[in-house]
Amino acid sequence: MITFEGKMSIKNKFFTLGLYKARLIIICILFCLGSPLIVLPTCIAFSKLGLIFFIFVPIGIFMILFLIMLSVCPDKVVIDDNSITLYNKAMGKNYEPEKLIFDDIISIEDHGDFYLFIAEMKQYFICQKNLLKMGTLEDFEKLFADKIEIKTED
Repeated sequence: MITFEGKMSIKNKFFTLGLYKARLIIICILFCLGSPLIVLPTCIAFSKLGLIFFIFVPIGIFMILFLIMLSVCPDKVVIDDNSITLYNKAMGKNYEPEKLIFDDIISIEDHGDFYLFIAEMKQYFICQKNLLKMGTLEDFEKLFADKIEIKTED
């Protein structure tokens, strides 16, 4: 069993968030396009409430970005015989850990201080090397030898 556990660095969290930028842009566009459907009737009926809503739109967008950032950065990754389990305390007590099988993993990129897992359906997550709590990096690299690609900074 191999376990990565702890708080990921801010740099790596933002790297992961950057991988989801297309999805984030789509969410923001849909949110901004959908807002006028609610805002215009509200503005007509209650002009002050419409103005208040316009203030909360940017706050809502930042909250969505923040929640997505929390959800893509697991606190603990446990790699067993044929599965990978992602735990995320930020999602709440009742949050079920996400479980992937090895076949779900398309590739793993070695970026120096972390491994980037790319799973089916364009799902990404990071295992930061200095957060290794159980097992060794050699065991990890043997287990995923056929999927690991070494990435260099461009």
